[in-house]
Amino acid sequence: MITSKHFKSSNTFYKKFDGLDYAAHTVFSRGGYYFKGEIDLEKFLKSMEQVFQEFPVLLSTFYSENGIWNISYPPKSHHKVNDQLEIETRENDIIEATTLETIIPMKLLDERMKSGFSIDLEGLPMGSFKLTILKDGFIIGYSINHSLFDQSSMYYFFKYLSTIYSNDGKKEKEKEKPILNKPIIINGEDFYDKNQPPLKDIQDFRDYGKEVLGFTYTPFGSDSDSSSSSIKPKNENIIIKVNFNLKEIENLIKTIKDYYLSINDIIHSIIIKILSINETISDDEEFRLRYTCNMRKRCNLNESHIGNFGFQQNLLFKLSDIRNKSILELAKINRKDVTEFTNDNFFKTVTWHNKMQSHKEHPLNYLGKQVPTITNVSNWTSFDYDKISFNGIKPFTIKAPCIATFNVNIICFDYDFQNNLKFFRTTIYIPSNSFNQINNFSNNSNLFTIEKS
Repeated sequence: MITSKHFKSSNTFYKKFDGLDYAAHTVFSRGGYYFKGEIDLEKFLKSMEQVFQEFPVLLSTFYSENGIWNISYPPKSHHKVNDQLEIETRENDIIEATTLETIIPMKLLDERMKSGFSIDLEGLPMGSFKLTILKDGFIIGYSINHSLFDQSSMYYFFKYLSTIYSNDGKKEKEKEKPILNKPIIINGEDFYDKNQPPLKDIQDFRDYGKEVLGFTYTPFGSDSDSSSSSIKPKNENIIIKVNFNLKEIENLIKTIKDYYLSINDIIHSIIIKILSINETISDDEEFRLRYTCNMRKRCNLNESHIGNFGFQQNLLFKLSDIRNKSILELAKINRKDVTEFTNDNFFKTVTWHNKMQSHKEHPLNYLGKQVPTITNVSNWTSFDYDKISFNGIKPFTIKAPCIATFNVNIICFDYDFQNNLKFFRTTIYIPSNSFNQINNFSNNSNLFTIEKS
C-alpha cells in the first residue's frame, strides 16, 4: 500500500544563491537510512510535522530571478507543489531484499529530478522523502538538492528528526540531552576570497579553475579532454564493490608507532592503488585525488550549520609513486596533506563558484566525466550515526546510488548480520581486464575484498 502526505510550516524561508549553493545545485542527493526494528507511523508523521517547523528550507522550491537561482518557502504561487512524503507498507518483504530503487520517493519527483541531475530547477522542491515499512525494519529514503545539504547537513536533519520522535510523550526532564541547536543556514558570502582576480573573461575563468583549483572544463556528457590522459581507455569498464576490512586496517595502523594515521588515510591509499592498476595510463602521468573535507570545524562552525560546506582538497601524485609506494607510505602522504592544507583554497573555490554563476556556467561541466587519472572521494563514515536513534533504533547502513562512473567514490558503513561485523564499503569503476590483478592485490593485502557489481 502506498500513500503520500503534504506538510506545511508556519515559518518562512528565503535564500539567494551564493557560490556555496551554486557549486552543487545541479545534483540531487538520493539514498536511504536503513533501520532494524519497528516505527510508529503516527508518531513519525507527527515528528515530520514538527521538524519542518525548524527546517522550512526542505519545503522550499527553486525559482530564477535575473539569472540567479533563489529558493523560498512558501513556494511561488505558480509552482505546483507535490506531497513531500511517500509512505509504502510492504509487511511481507525483508530489509536485506529491498532494492535501492524502491526506497527513493520516485513517485513524488518531477521527471527532471529522476536521474539525480537537473540543470533546470524552476519549481523543483528542495526535499522529498519516503518511509518504507517492512517485515523486519524500516527505511527512510530521500531526494535532497545538494545546494544547501551536504552529508553533514543531512546527518543533522535525521538526528534532529529522530530526537523529536524519541522525545515525543516524555516529560521535559526525561527528554534526550543535550537539546539540539536549531539549524542555521550558512551564508557563503562570509567565506569569499576578497583577493581573487576578477576573471571577467570566460577563458580566464576556466584557466583559473584548472590551474589554481584543479577543475577542468569538459562539457557534461563529453569524453575527457585529451590532456587528462595520454592514452584513451580501450577496454570495457566495470563497477566493483569494495568492502574494507576494518580490523586488518586497524592492525596495519598499529604497526606505526611514531606517526598518526587514520582509517581514512589507509582507505584513500587503497582506492588510488586500485585505480592505478590500469594499463591505459602511464607511469609519468599525474593522478589527482580529490577528497572531501567538512570545513565546519576549520571555519569555527558546528554541526547545526546547514549548507554545502564541504571542500574537495586536491592531492597530486605521479602514477609511478602510487604504483611503487606501499599503502603505508601513501597513507603518510595523505595524512601530511590533511594536516597541512589551509582554508585558502576553500575560500577561493567558493568565490570561483559564485563567478561561475555570473558566467552562467554549469558545475556539471567541471565534474562528472570518466577520467582514469582523477577520483573524488566522499567519506560518509565520519559522523556518529548512533546519535540518530528512533527510540533506540539506529541505522545499520546508509545506501545511495552508485556514481563511480562519474569518478565519485562514496565511502559508507554497513553491517554483516551473519558475522556480526561492521565494515566500510565503496564502489569503483575499473577496466574489466584489471579485475584479476586487483583481486590479487586484495588477497595479498587482506585489507579489502572485491566483487563485481
